[in-house]
Amino acid sequence: DEPKIAAIICRCGKNIAGILDIEELAAYVSSLPNVTQVELTPFGCDGVKLKELLGSRRFNRLIMGACSPKTHECLFELHAENGGLNRHLLEIVNLRNQCTWVHSKDKAKATQKAKTLMRMGVERCRLLNPLEDLRVSVTQSCLIVGGTPAGIACALKVAETGLQVYLVESEAAIDKMKENADPAVKSLIDRLKKNTKIKLYPGARIGKVEGFVGNYKAAIATASGREEIDIGSVVITTSRKMGVADEKTGADYEKDLLLQRDEKGNFVGMLGILNPQDFNTEGVFRCGSARTSLNAAEAITDGEAAASRVAGIISKKEIIKSPRTSFVVDANCDGCAYCVEPCPSSAIALIEYIRDGAIKKTVQVNEAICRGCGICMATCPKKGIYIKHFKPEHFTAMVNAVGGMG
Repeated sequence: DEPKIAAIICRCGKNIAGILDIEELAAYVSSLPNVTQVELTPFGCDGVKLKELLGSRRFNRLIMGACSPKTHECLFELHAENGGLNRHLLEIVNLRNQCTWVHSKDKAKATQKAKTLMRMGVERCRLLNPLEDLRVSVTQSCLIVGGTPAGIACALKVAETGLQVYLVESEAAIDKMKENADPAVKSLIDRLKKNTKIKLYPGARIGKVEGFVGNYKAAIATASGREEIDIGSVVITTSRKMGVADEKTGADYEKDLLLQRDEKGNFVGMLGILNPQDFNTEGVFRCGSARTSLNAAEAITDGEAAASRVAGIISKKEIIKSPRTSFVVDANCDGCAYCVEPCPSSAIALIEYIRDGAIKKTVQVNEAICRGCGICMATCPKKGIYIKHFKPEHFTAMVNAVGGMG
């Protein structure tokens, strides 16, 4: 439809209105293309004015001049959906962090910058399209690598929720392992052996693992042969080498899952102190000695914490993912593959097919594992791939809007 934009400018107490000429800004925004109504609100995060405007059904786009989308985007999107608008038809302009907080000494210039930011936002808002969430089916079972205190505790917690667990340990008997000598761990082992939801593979190793979150397939190498299992998540609970090299590629499960170790042989997790159990590969977690040196009680707690992360994935029959993933413009892509190697989740593959009697090279994206980081978009010289909701023409329109006050 023709864009009909409702604009909300948040006073944010005195954070925004205390610096800007807020009435002048509102009048200016009302003059911008496709903006049909502008409203001021004390605090946009309460959603009252937002839902009031959307409830009128007179608008099909929404722009908010407010605070940082880093902290408030999910909240504003929720309010937009509750008001009946697709969350991807919302644009947030950061008037607080990027304007008033850094230009608090000059009201006139801060107001002029706010006009520029809002003008850029409106240009992008006009081009937004609705997107629908991705739904990925989930295999409701998990693989736990290592019969350690953390691994045993994790297996029990997951199994006690009624979910299937496959526990692989290279040692022949987990109850004779030195790290499992603690009485508390032995008690867990007794419970583990009685739980019918846990299949224990002693004296075994992990072979090839392929797939993505919710849909992994793993090979288990035992003394009697190889067994294939379908799993939705993986937990690494030991820093010991538990893999067996693939006969064809020579790689083991660690490389298949893009796991990394540091110079001391310890697993490297995702950067950041807020996700100590995460690897960069979605659906794969670490706990116990795979993460750090812990005593038995600490390892048990760590394993139970990992179980909650696993259950958050495999307790559901499907995962709902953001649709803001890579999209290949086949007409522009010439198969240069510049985007393949830099992809941190290995979501892009080079393919060939026959088009008009000739071989056409292009790339293909696995949306289930794409994170929408935009690295592929930054590497492409032909505008052959972009992230949905962040099209090249969005940025072109915003850059072009910087030039004049209109």
